[in-house]
Amino acid sequence: MSDGKDINCANCRSVVQHNEAFCNNCGLSLEEIVEPITPLPVQQSPNTYNNLAIAAFFIGIISIVTNFFPLLSFICITASIVTIITGIIGIVKSQKIGIAFVGFAMGIIGVVFWTLVRIGIFDLPSFSDFWI
Repeated sequence: MSDGKDINCANCRSVVQHNEAFCNNCGLSLEEIVEPITPLPVQQSPNTYNNLAIAAFFIGIISIVTNFFPLLSFICITASIVTIITGIIGIVKSQKIGIAFVGFAMGIIGVVFWTLVRIGIFDLPSFSDFWI
């Protein structure tokens, strides 16, 4: 049981009790060498909201690109809505506000473009237009 006074062996870095004369692992004399255990630095967890901002950006690209493919219109509107939601969360809670805002804007553009195509203002060429 550790009482908080354990030390690391200077030779092999194994933990030994403070009252031991020799390292149990390598046999180094510990009479003159006293090196207290230093705690490991705490790892900072990555900011998950930054990941949402980046996701909003890339899903926004998908929402705009899928507008050009009539068969993928369901992906376009879904991706646009997801982009708007993740963009708002990213803007509010992320450190990458610029990326989140661009994703949010692309989501809005995707919804507007999808709506304009569906009501007939934009007429996208169909796949049959490209066949000879």
